[in-house]
Amino acid sequence: MATNHTKELSVCDALGAEFLWKFKKKPKKISSAAIKELAVQGIVSMSNLLERVLEDNGKLTHSNEKGEDFTDGSDAKYLTARLKKHSVQSNGRIVYRNFASLPSAALKNKRGSLRVFITFHHDKTDTHKFLMFLLPYNIWKKAMCTTGLHFYFSSTDDQLTTKTKSWAGKYQVHTIKELAK
Repeated sequence: MATNHTKELSVCDALGAEFLWKFKKKPKKISSAAIKELAVQGIVSMSNLLERVLEDNGKLTHSNEKGEDFTDGSDAKYLTARLKKHSVQSNGRIVYRNFASLPSAALKNKRGSLRVFITFHHDKTDTHKFLMFLLPYNIWKKAMCTTGLHFYFSSTDDQLTTKTKSWAGKYQVHTIKELAK
């Protein structure tokens, strides 16, 4: 397992790989179980898998240009949302929260829409889901703060928070085909 590939990340990546693999035009030699195990071990690049799945399910063409994954100028981002340390209060209490983040450094050179795929996993309730967003450049750029672009989930019902829904909600898509459009 890669040094930064934690148990929690392994769970998210295994779930994401299993879901995405269903939509990949794949070599017959690689099974869903094999790709899931590679994800658990941190061997497969989930971002690359997402890009290839989007190419297989739409009219997107891969690009080698800086700041884009596809020739339409858009970029694909694979994220995991899981319980992470969010902040430390003045009394020393550590606050944990389910969220997914794209660091500002990862978005520095981007110049088009973001095709975001989030694997959400709540380890306390062992629930998971997949969320997808096709975010126009002007929307994600405006929603970005100094630390990056954040997708927050409610601690009571595992849904996107009102704050996240306010900027990303109307750009949520529900199928791989829509994300690859």
